Amino acid sequence: MRFVVVVMFCWACSFTPGTIAATGVLDAPLDSPAADVDDGPPQPGSDALWVDVETIQVPCLSTNVPSTTTLLAGVLYRLRASGTCVIGNDILADAEYWNFNNGQPTDIAANNVIDIGLSIDDPVMDLPKQPHWGPYNASHVYVVDWMGAGAPIVGYYHEQGPSNNSGSIELVIQAFQ
Repeated sequence: MRFVVVVMFCWACSFTPGTIAATGVLDAPLDSPAADVDDGPPQPGSDALWVDVETIQVPCLSTNVPSTTTLLAGVLYRLRASGTCVIGNDILADAEYWNFNNGQPTDIAANNVIDIGLSIDDPVMDLPKQPHWGPYNASHVYVVDWMGAGAPIVGYYHEQGPSNNSGSIELVIQAFQ
């Protein structure tokens, strides 16, 4: 007696699978379109597939701002940070860089011991903060992939003297749909 077990998973499938005959064998040849096998979940890459889940304003005052959304453990999310704030004496900063209005964008401050910018789940002001939002972007919009850990995330702005800061960075949590 011969048994064939066919397990089919479909993540946003666009094919029509064959039916399982009484013998337990797929009733279409494996190389036919009807027997197309999905290669797992679709890969992120198209902005049309990312959906905003929550938007948070993280003030540049070095205070914790938790999300209300719990990011599921092992699920990939996209975080988008945008905007600028003022730190110190009219120095502009964004999610990763500062002082770009006075010359070269700078990432590290305070004698190379603080990574200035928006951190996620990293309230300790030191090197490095998480995440690194990538190379300087003059539009002040940064995107990183973030793996959920079964808890809300916490945004925190790293800056050594936040008492005279103003403004906030917008943080958008996106889920792949």
